[in-house]
Amino acid sequence: MIEKTAVVISTNQGHAWVKSEDNSTCHSCSSSAGCSSTSHFFTESNTEPSKMLVANPFHAKPGDHVIVGLPSDGLLKSSLLAYLLPLISLLVFAFLGNELFIWFSGNGEFGAILLGIAGLFAGLRFSNTVVQCTDLKEKLQPVILRNNISNNEHDIKFLTPIV
Repeated sequence: MIEKTAVVISTNQGHAWVKSEDNSTCHSCSSSAGCSSTSHFFTESNTEPSKMLVANPFHAKPGDHVIVGLPSDGLLKSSLLAYLLPLISLLVFAFLGNELFIWFSGNGEFGAILLGIAGLFAGLRFSNTVVQCTDLKEKLQPVILRNNISNNEHDIKFLTPIV
């Protein structure tokens, strides 16, 4: 589970808009430019935090400091679908295009390029369809895991789900 601290900005029917908390110790680290914990989970750039819609099973209220999680197994599967499947599709279609164009007495390179590009787009489309038709879409939904330590009271608050 990939976790990040955030502040709830607003709530709406089982979901909440959260904003990443700035971690001042991250900016002093020598490897902060290449660190995955400071980029791409909540931010579009390393300096400007953005808002994100997350599931809110604990009914956190605006102003609450929370821990937001993203399941790493769903992230791994979606990465494989997004990168590996289109690449394999590109290679298979390029090979088939080369052989097909040579068989029809054409330019094999042109066939490889033409069908390779078509294979890339077909792989991207197929991976999108797989994500939409499986439970992987739900595994990629960030969720509020628990309340964070309150800075004012110095105690840990755990929210319980309302059933």
